[in-house]
Amino acid sequence: MLPSTFSFRQVYKKDFAEEIATSYQPGNYHRVNIGDMLDGRYEVLQKIGVGRFSTVWLANKLESHYFHDLTNGRTHRLVALKVLAHEKGAHELEVMLRINHFGQDGKPGSRNVIKLLDHFEINGPNGKHLCLVLEYMWHTVADFLRSYGDEPELRLAFAKIISQQLLEGLSFLHGSRIMHNGNSIK
Repeated sequence: MLPSTFSFRQVYKKDFAEEIATSYQPGNYHRVNIGDMLDGRYEVLQKIGVGRFSTVWLANKLESHYFHDLTNGRTHRLVALKVLAHEKGAHELEVMLRINHFGQDGKPGSRNVIKLLDHFEINGPNGKHLCLVLEYMWHTVADFLRSYGDEPELRLAFAKIISQQLLEGLSFLHGSRIMHNGNSIK
């Protein structure tokens, strides 16, 4: 575990509406709790998102080569765990694997697209659930820019850089024959 003085509320301050209880029934969400250990390697720290077919959790990957904690000798790496509803996400996994494959050689724009780090399945009372282990991206663009609210010149400069990076990422996806239509990835 991370030191008790570290608060993930400082890292991610957004609150999420809880899913309705009927979402946790056979054929839907897998119940995840803070402190759960998923796949024996990922310690769940905090919920960071919820969608129609998944919940997303901040997790600590144990025994990696990042964030060595001198207080307890463990190493840490923060990741986002996307836990999909029962039998959802096979297409998303296929697309993420394709993104990783086309980005292996460092093509321009590939660094501006989120990477799939790992994936595994959980068998639970509500069915089989695909879990995607993704890079943790920390802030949304809106939250990042809002943090510079009283400095319009700086916000504009960041907005230009972010826009360029977004276009580079979209160009990479297009060159890899992957399209995001706003609702799904094809």
